[in-house]
Parts: sequence; C-alpha cells; structure tokens
Amino acid sequence: MHIKHVRIEKLVPFDRNPRKNERAVDAVVRSIQAFGFNCPIVVGPGNRICAGHTRWKAAKKLGLKTVPVVAIPNLSDEKFVAFNIADNQISSIAEWEDGLLSELLGELKSTGSELAELGFTERELRAFFKDDEDRNLLSVINPVD
Repeated sequence: MHIKHVRIEKLVPFDRNPRKNERAVDAVVRSIQAFGFNCPIVVGPGNRICAGHTRWKAAKKLGLKTVPVVAIPNLSDEKFVAFNIADNQISSIAEWEDGLLSELLGELKSTGSELAELGFTERELRAFFKDDEDRNLLSVINPVD
C-alpha cells in the first residue's frame, strides 16, 4: 500500500455515495486537529473518492491543501460501489464494551484529555459518568444531540 499526498481539489467525491455524513464532519475536524490526518482517503480510478468522504469534507473545512490518499487504480465500477458500501456498513456492525469504554473515558478525563475530540455527543459522554461531580467535569463541545 502506497500513501501519497494529493491536492484536495484533485479528488472527486462519489456522487452516488449513499452515506449521509454531514453531522460527522465537525467531529472529524476536531479529530484531525487533535491527532492529525492519520487515516488516508481511498480513491479509485480518476481520483474518485471511494472511502473517506467525511475526512475529505473535514479537510476542506480546515483549508488543507493536500490530504493522504491510497489509490486503488484497478477497481471496477462494481467493486468500487461494493467497497464504498462495505466500508461504510462494516463500522456500524461493531459495538462498544460499555464497561471498558467507560473506564477508558474516565482515565482520559483524569489526565485532562479533551473528550470532545473523540466524536461522542455530550449526551453520550454523560451516560458514561454516573455522579454529578463527574458530569460537571466534562468539557464537551458537540451539541448535536
């Protein structure tokens, strides 16, 4: 796998991408700001985005000139569409181990980590903290719920 940096205007969004991702763009912006652009966009022939539309939108919002890209140049139209759907669907199958997630969130919170960088809404984060003292310590800026 070869990752290259491509000028953002050279990428072409898949006009039939069935995933609605506007609500996630700001969370991805915060993630890129906090951790860097660590997950490349996957493109098929003609630099058409197969996976990573939300990252592309976040990069545009951040004013980035280039983004990391992995090209799969030999994807047939059928495989392109199938991979686009699979990439979006497979992540929704996984579930959280709530007890362990709560423990890890608590550890991050106690070190001063900004929990808003993780992509959860304030309501979701509050559900992991049981008492009012913990709830008041949350600094979350994602009022999507």
